[in-house]
Amino acid sequence: MAGTCFRCGMFVVSELKSADIERAYPVARLINPRLSLADWRSYVAFHCRCGNCGLLAAASPSQVIFGPAAWWIRPNLGSELILWSGPLVAVEPAAPGQVHEALAAALSETARERGCDAVYVVQPGDAPGSPLPHLDFIWYGAVLQRRLSDATKDAAE
Repeated sequence: MAGTCFRCGMFVVSELKSADIERAYPVARLINPRLSLADWRSYVAFHCRCGNCGLLAAASPSQVIFGPAAWWIRPNLGSELILWSGPLVAVEPAAPGQVHEALAAALSETARERGCDAVYVVQPGDAPGSPLPHLDFIWYGAVLQRRLSDATKDAAE
C-alpha cells in the first residue's frame, strides 16, 4: 500500500501522513485518554520510519479521520509472517462497522502485499508483538483469514 490509497465504501484508507497527525489525535485518545499530543507524534514517527510497521487511517472524502490502525509484521513459530494490528478503535459515523471494515480490508491488502499468511488484531490488554501466540488475541473475524486464503487459491489457479 506504500503511497497508495485503498477505497472501501465511502472511506479512503491510506498511510497516515504527518499532516494528518493532529486530525487523528482525537480518535487515538479513544484508545488512551491520557495520551498527550507529543506522545502521539512520537508513536506516529516510530511507525512511519520502521520498515516492518506502519499506521493506516480511514478518512472520509472530506479528510475527517474516523479510525487509525497501527500494524507491524512478525513471524510466528512456524516461520509464517503475521501482520498484527490493534486495537482497532474507530468512530462510526454511519452504519456500524463501516470504518472497521474499511480498515480490515486495507490491513488484509497490506498483509497480502507484504507476503503475510494471516492478520491478527490485538485487543486492549493483550501483549502486542509477543513472540509467542497467547490465548487472548482474536482474529478480526474469519473474513480476513478467508480473504488471505482465497487470494492464495486464486493466484494458484
